[in-house]
Amino acid sequence: MEEKIIEKFRESSLDQLKALKAADIVLLDEAPIQENITIVAKPPKESIKKISKLISELKLLDSNQFFYPVERLHLTILGNIPVTVDIKSHLQSIKSVLMKQEIAFKLYGIGSNQADNYSRILEFYEYVGWINYMRYLEQPQQSFLDKLFAYKDTVFGVMPVSKVQIFRTTSKTIDSQQSTLISEFDL
Repeated sequence: MEEKIIEKFRESSLDQLKALKAADIVLLDEAPIQENITIVAKPPKESIKKISKLISELKLLDSNQFFYPVERLHLTILGNIPVTVDIKSHLQSIKSVLMKQEIAFKLYGIGSNQADNYSRILEFYEYVGWINYMRYLEQPQQSFLDKLFAYKDTVFGVMPVSKVQIFRTTSKTIDSQQSTLISEFDL
């Protein structure tokens, strides 16, 4: 069942990537967002190496985009939690849920979101995650999008979740100037 759901999501993502035109891309608005709590997992070193290679190749094509610094690469487990939630009182519950079973993500393929509208993936949300590695600051050339598509079948590794970090942030990119690490723990 999960395999069918994941394959459906992959097909949908590839269709979106194939149809992506530079003029349709919504550029990153770097203005602070509403303060929130975000829970992230850090990728393993092997995956970071592969993602760094991709970032290096993309920078050669277009260095004017925003590329995440290696230390800020992350997989969002849960984001945009209102700051009114007493996260410290829920921290033990979060830990116990995450520690109940081994959690791992297969880092497979690549996508390109046109906007911060994730409603198209809600039916898949329980099964997928992603690592943001760049954001568009300006309209890219078609060669840039072609390079992204060339990575569609790349396996970036299996990411066991071993370290979880919880941030209070106003940044879409977990910028250290706009984010405070509240807690971190190993699984």
